[in-house]
Amino acid sequence: MKKMRILATISTATLALTLSGCGDSPHDSENSPAPETTQSQSTDTSDSSHSQEDTNRDGPFADTANAINAVKAAEAQNGGKLIELDREDSDQVWEIEVIEGEEEVTYYVSADGSVTEHKRKDADQDDLAKVADAISATEAIQKAFDELGGGYLDECELDENNGIIVYEMDFDDENGNDFAEIEIDSRSGDIAKKEMDN
Repeated sequence: MKKMRILATISTATLALTLSGCGDSPHDSENSPAPETTQSQSTDTSDSSHSQEDTNRDGPFADTANAINAVKAAEAQNGGKLIELDREDSDQVWEIEVIEGEEEVTYYVSADGSVTEHKRKDADQDDLAKVADAISATEAIQKAFDELGGGYLDECELDENNGIIVYEMDFDDENGNDFAEIEIDSRSGDIAKKEMDN
């Protein structure tokens, strides 16, 4: 009889423990929020999308329309005329050299349009002659862009090629790879040369 009571007590205790362990129904755990897990998941997602955006920024930082605005901003400082442009993707600036009177001035134009003078020196006589009768750089850049049907201006230089003063331009694609090279006659605005890299 004593054994039966002990067994009954043990059975009752075991049943009570089993029932208390099963107190949470599957519906309870579905409805219970796990704020820390949810929060860290959404944080991870935004961090990974931010990283993806950074990865996509390996290409050119701004389009050709922004380059044209950068040239206008640099030329407007003191009425200069572009002699050379170089896009610096890593710093997100254009380095733009212009002829102002008898001087060559280098400006940095950032993606937000702010202009900083970098250096100033006496202009080379050849460069003074090149800009004398040249069409505007912005007109030449737009002509090249329209002819190519796209691309991102990487470099532009007013230079002599086979006795003709031309705007030599290199364009990249959206991934920062070479897209095309084109030359615009600086006097007539005609296309002097065009080579597609893709």
